[in-house]
Amino acid sequence: MAARVFATRLAKTVIALAGIATAAGGYPATASAASTGTTIASLPVQTCADVSTTTAPGFYGYVYGATCTGSAAQTFRFTPVTTGPAGSYQITSASSKQCLVQYQSGVKQHACSGSIPPDSTSTEWTLIRVGATGSDYRFVVTTSAATSSPQCLQVDPKPRSHPGPVLLLQACDTTQARQVLTLTSAP
Repeated sequence: MAARVFATRLAKTVIALAGIATAAGGYPATASAASTGTTIASLPVQTCADVSTTTAPGFYGYVYGATCTGSAAQTFRFTPVTTGPAGSYQITSASSKQCLVQYQSGVKQHACSGSIPPDSTSTEWTLIRVGATGSDYRFVVTTSAATSSPQCLQVDPKPRSHPGPVLLLQACDTTQARQVLTLTSAP
């Protein structure tokens, strides 16, 4: 039941974003995420990636999950890159204009150009489509994609004292539902 309510809420967010984009002379939500942006949602955890968390100074800059609203803090643009395998992107927050980067065992915002932060190996993500819907993906750290132990984004419901669900890096596991993220428009 809760999953159905979340899916309905996510669908309403998609419809609202399509209306805003079309009214602004942009593309409908089915257009490329490079031009209009997309929401990154975790259906099992019922949350959307969000960059607005500024509570507790130690958490600033990290990407957390929050109730899906379709706000700019939950909108991301995907820019194709040629340095990784096919389907590799740099993911930029629409609100902060910063890239999502692998940082230690999680995801943090950082300037898209210049050097990557210490303890990070990648500002690029390889998206692997899963399922038949066409909107579900596994996000793999590009630098680990061709290795024997690739790292995938996984949403942890709410560990310890964090302000919300956390996007962590874990060994890719095709049986792990929390590693499947849904986009509201194609990358």
